[in-house]
Amino acid sequence: VAVLTFVVAVITLFSSPTHRRSARHQEDLAEAKAIIEGSPHAPPTARILLTGDKDFFFSESGQSVLAYRVRANRWIALGGPIGPASEREALMWRFVEAADRAGGTAVFYSAGPDLLPTLAAMGFILRQIGEAAVVDPAAFTLVGKAKQNLRTACNKAAAEGCTVEILLPG
Repeated sequence: VAVLTFVVAVITLFSSPTHRRSARHQEDLAEAKAIIEGSPHAPPTARILLTGDKDFFFSESGQSVLAYRVRANRWIALGGPIGPASEREALMWRFVEAADRAGGTAVFYSAGPDLLPTLAAMGFILRQIGEAAVVDPAAFTLVGKAKQNLRTACNKAAAEGCTVEILLPG
């Protein structure tokens, strides 16, 4: 039983979608990168879509992209479509229909506030999960008793060689 479990685990590990990426996936990745870099309205977090572990759903014009992963029967889109606003709703509907045809359920994770009315009109149930923090770096400090745990974590990370680099857009 242990050997069989090990064999199944290894097969599952190496047959995951990230290990079976095709040449077409590389073309999709390049196309998605071009759309993201060319979009003036792409969110600052859009580059996470280019890590290579997501699939892409493109608009019919090829000017918009939606990144997603399939887990069980859930088609999970990370955020909304990137591209012209005029194509967003149509692309979202095509994505939902494709998931439905495949026997899955579309989910939009981390959708921005601008997409909430569209998602509600499409019949989605909206749930808030977490918050995004906005920190003023000029006013932020680690001084004081309230910041002791954060200060300890930062000191430990620095001692282990962790560094932080702030890169400007582009």
